[in-house]
Amino acid sequence: MVYRFSVAALIGLASLASAQDSPAPPPAPPAPPPLPPATAGAPGAKAVDDFDHDAHMHASRERHLKSMETSGVHYQRGVWSYGDYKHNIDGVTTPHGCAAACEADEGCLHWNF
Repeated sequence: MVYRFSVAALIGLASLASAQDSPAPPPAPPAPPPLPPATAGAPGAKAVDDFDHDAHMHASRERHLKSMETSGVHYQRGVWSYGDYKHNIDGVTTPHGCAAACEADEGCLHWNF
């Protein structure tokens, strides 16, 4: 038995076979989420949800130092960096509370808020 195929028929069969073997192309990626809305004002203004942690830290420092001026407790601006003893004491949220907690603790020799 002799089979006769034309070259065009063989190429067509080969392309059909390869088309069945190749997987479907992947779906397109989803669109990126929209940008948060900016506050009204000048271009480049911060979004409503932005919180300036540095400004908060500096304002808190000044507020706490101001409260110490009339406290009668000795304080000095700066950091005592030797002999860390305790951190984040429960219920202590002010320099006054920190100084009182240190005074009540025999192991505390220097407080740093």
